Amino acid sequence: MKNSTLERGGEVLGGMENQDPASMLATHLEGLFDDELEQSIIDLKHSIDASTAQLLMRIAELDRRQIPHSEHLLSSTQWLKRFCHMTPTEASGTLKTARALAHMPTI
Repeated sequence: MKNSTLERGGEVLGGMENQDPASMLATHLEGLFDDELEQSIIDLKHSIDASTAQLLMRIAELDRRQIPHSEHLLSSTQWLKRFCHMTPTEASGTLKTARALAHMPTI
């Protein structure tokens, strides 16, 4: 049976100073119990969702203030493509979603 992080004294990545980050993460993930791995995925998804909401709110405000046009002579979509390295489809969809948030109820 694998040791949990608690049984190892909470030391998650200790003793791996000479390994590259990807190897360190792989070693850490192999040591997780199944329920710990499941919970870590759920926790990461919640963090990603919260970060995405913050991103969309900021993009909506950037667009509302017309910063891309006044500062860079770009549309908001062009700004997202250039500075956030989005594809045209991703930039357009992200901006559409960000603009729609203003008309959605807060939950």
